[in-house]
Amino acid sequence: MSDSPVLTKNLIHLRPNRALQMLNILLAVEENPESSQHQLARGISSYPNTVNKLMRALTTGGLVERRGATNRTTSYHVTASGREEKNRLLREVSSEIVRFYGHIRRAIEQRLAAAFAGIAAATGKPVGRVAVHGCAETGEVVLHALARFPVEVAAVFDSDPGKQGARFGGRVVEAPEREREYEFDAVIAASFGQAKAIRERWRPLEQAGVPVITLEE
Repeated sequence: MSDSPVLTKNLIHLRPNRALQMLNILLAVEENPESSQHQLARGISSYPNTVNKLMRALTTGGLVERRGATNRTTSYHVTASGREEKNRLLREVSSEIVRFYGHIRRAIEQRLAAAFAGIAAATGKPVGRVAVHGCAETGEVVLHALARFPVEVAAVFDSDPGKQGARFGGRVVEAPEREREYEFDAVIAASFGQAKAIRERWRPLEQAGVPVITLEE
C-alpha cells in the first residue's frame, strides 16, 4: 500500500472525528481501491473494527461501491456521490486548517518580535540577518512569519542529510557544519519537538554571543 494523503497520522491533540475518519477512508480508497480493510486501517492509523463500521456506512450511503465476489477479489471504489462528499469534507477541513495555521503564524510572529526586541535591547543593535534551523512544516511557518520583519534569512539548515541540498523556501538547505560560510545575528530553532536538540547543536555559537531563538519562551 503506497503512502496515502491521510489527514490523521501523528495527531495528538487534534483527534479525528467521524467525518474526518470518513474523509480519510474516501481518500485512501480512491488511491488504493484493492486495499483490504485491515490495510486501510493501518494506512489511516485507525482500528479495523472502526474502519469496518465506517465502510458499511459509506457503502450503505452510496459513497463507496464494493466489487468482487470473494474477500480475495474484493475492491472498493468511490462513487460520484462519494467524490462530491469527499470534496465537501476537504473544503471544510481545509478551511479549519487555514484558520488554525493563521493562529500558529501569529503566535510565532509574536514570539519572534519579543525575541528580536530582547536581542536589540541586550546588544544595542537590531537583528538584521538570521539563520533558520529546521526544514519541515514548522520551518515553513517561520519563514512566512519572518517575511513580516525587516530581517534577511541568511541560510537555512537541517541536520537531516536527506534534506540537505534540496530547496526550502527558495533557499538551498545546508548542513549545520557549513555555518562558517554564513554571517547571521541569530539562529531560529524552527521546530517545537526538536527545539532542545537544535539549541544544543548551536550551543558553542550561542556561548560565543550568537543568540538561539526557540519558538517557546
